[in-house]
Amino acid sequence: MKARATALIEAVGAWTESRGDLNSARARARAAGFAPGLADALAPLLGSQQSAVVAVRDAQYGGILTSSSSVLVVADHWRAEADVLVTAASTTELSQHHPHRPRRTRSPP
Repeated sequence: MKARATALIEAVGAWTESRGDLNSARARARAAGFAPGLADALAPLLGSQQSAVVAVRDAQYGGILTSSSSVLVVADHWRAEADVLVTAASTTELSQHHPHRPRRTRSPP
């Protein structure tokens, strides 16, 4: 799950030609093999700048349970507009729920 979370952040958080909008982010997510709607939760990574680059520093499991899991992704961002370069960092939590995963039950003694 860490590799997939990293790939999603990298796909959504980097763009060229002023394509930092949500619809373009959905297209990048789809092209990387993800459900386009996952980009909706990553709106803070988007912007109106001409181009952006993201570098994932680390991805750590936030928790692994029977019915869900999460990954915390720490990343650096560089966004360029004309002759201005803006740098930032973020920590993003991506959660996955497994509603159809069978639950373990104990048989009565």
